[in-house]
Amino acid sequence: MKNSYLILFTASLMSFAACESTKSDKEETTVETEEVTADEAADYSGMQKLDLSDYAIAGSLYIPNENKGKAKINETAYGSVQIVVGDRFGLEIVPFGQSLEEKKAELSNDLVYELNVIEEDENYMMFEKSIKESDVEPEYHFFMNVELDGEIYEIKSITDNAYSKAAVESMLKSAQSFSSQAVS
Repeated sequence: MKNSYLILFTASLMSFAACESTKSDKEETTVETEEVTADEAADYSGMQKLDLSDYAIAGSLYIPNENKGKAKINETAYGSVQIVVGDRFGLEIVPFGQSLEEKKAELSNDLVYELNVIEEDENYMMFEKSIKESDVEPEYHFFMNVELDGEIYEIKSITDNAYSKAAVESMLKSAQSFSSQAVS
């Protein structure tokens, strides 16, 4: 009789241990699924990767594909690279640019425009500029600092153009894809 209790106890213990092992496997699967979901949040459908090595920038980023218009890429006289696709996408990459704090100070001292920060993180901000005491539609812009291989880059919407909020969100998404990975 003692042997049957011992066998029953051992079988119960093994069954319990097997259930705990299955539970751990399920938790690991959940973590892996969450990581894949986070990667999928950066959906670059409708975009193509642009290698910037031809412009003395050791990086790449996603820009809208040819369906939005032909990409026009220009180097400026002061060393920045401007990327324009259609009339709703225009960003500039400036090596050794301003810090986020310097940009905020510059914008806050503007005598014509009123600044309203819409979204902000430690390395970027999206903001609305409107002419003080005017009925003119506001324009939206973003400013971002990125460190890539020890170099600091300023990525921003082209300031001479006015953009909608949706256009700036698309440009910010593109800027956030800036990485040192070469195009494969």
